[in-house]
Amino acid sequence: MRSSAHPTEVVIFGRTYQLRGERRPEELRRLARLVDGRMREIAPNPTQSDGMKVAVLAAINFADEIEKYRQVAEEKERQIDGVSSRLTALLADCLEVEEGAATRYEAGS
Repeated sequence: MRSSAHPTEVVIFGRTYQLRGERRPEELRRLARLVDGRMREIAPNPTQSDGMKVAVLAAINFADEIEKYRQVAEEKERQIDGVSSRLTALLADCLEVEEGAATRYEAGS
């Protein structure tokens, strides 16, 4: 997807920005609202806060969330790998039993 030809205007922490990106304008506005909301959680009054410090704290906050989700995803992946290995072993056992039964059947015929 290409960068939008026209900028999307968003307001984050009391400042207006013109954004261009690969996302649709409504998605850019939604993301901007997330950032604005996080910054306002940290410092409810933009006029009385150092915007750069608040932005850095919001970025650290988002990075922490991303790291937590990454760790959860890795744990889920390990669990899936374990289940997959057990299923593969069970399938191999079933095939072995089936082959043994077929061999005995053929020997008995």
